[in-house]
This record gives sequence, C-alpha cells and structure tokens, in this order.
Amino acid sequence: MMIDYLMEKGNHLNWLNNGGGETLQEFNQQGADPNFYLSWIKNLPLSWNNEHIMVSHAGFSVAADDPFDIRDPNGLLWNRKSLLNIGKVQVIGHTPRLNGKPEFISSSNSWNIDTGAYRNICLTGIKLREDGKFLDAISVPTDKRDLDLEKVF
Repeated sequence: MMIDYLMEKGNHLNWLNNGGGETLQEFNQQGADPNFYLSWIKNLPLSWNNEHIMVSHAGFSVAADDPFDIRDPNGLLWNRKSLLNIGKVQVIGHTPRLNGKPEFISSSNSWNIDTGAYRNICLTGIKLREDGKFLDAISVPTDKRDLDLEKVF
C-alpha cells in the first residue's frame, strides 16, 4: 500500500487509514523523504526462509495462483484462507487471533502469531529452533502509543 501511495497508484485512503498517515508524520518529524526509501522498500523480500521455516505476512494459501503476486488476494500479503502445508513450518500473522494466543495448525504445519495488537490485545512472537521446533511464545501488552483509540473502541 505504501509503494502504491508513493508511486501515486491505487487507493491512497486504504494505506492512509491503516497507519500510512502516522508513517508520513514520522517521516516528516525526522525530516526524511519517504521517496528516498522507495527503491529499498520495493526490493524487500516478501518472506524469510531457512530449510525448515518460512515467515511471511499471510502465508502460502491453498487458493493462491502465485503466492508472490502482491496483488493476489490469496498471496503472501493478503491471504485469509487455509494455508498450504509446504513441508516447512510457516509463521504468519495478518488474521488476528482475538483470544490473545498464537495458534498452531497441524494440517498446514503453521503458526498464526497475530494476537490483535491493533485491537489492544497483545503483540506476540514465538521462538523456534533452527529446525522449526517450538520453544516459547512471548506476548507483551500493546503499547498505547500504537493505538488509534477511535478505531479500536
């Protein structure tokens, strides 16, 4: 969404209403031009992998034609459908777990660690061994400075 905004494409309100306005304020406060970072942002990977683990925003969907297509509603950025078991542990967010607890889904060998920080629930990370074995989950309360209280309540 930020890339589209900076390139003057697409629906700008979507990004501005999902943290983009605050992001632009931060750039302004720092005296920085977000366009300076555009090339770097465009070249960031959509996932991180090792032999046993893949981390992405929304995961490999069973319905994605091309999971790396940033406009595919079932791709790594937007998916909310069931995940495909890719033979690695997938770690994803994007679909909030409103009970504040990460969830392991055995059929897709995946962890959903989105615990609703934007809803003032908590922010969660998990610790895995390099081989993907679960070690621990760590949750911290949402920092109130990160909330738009008018949207949350």
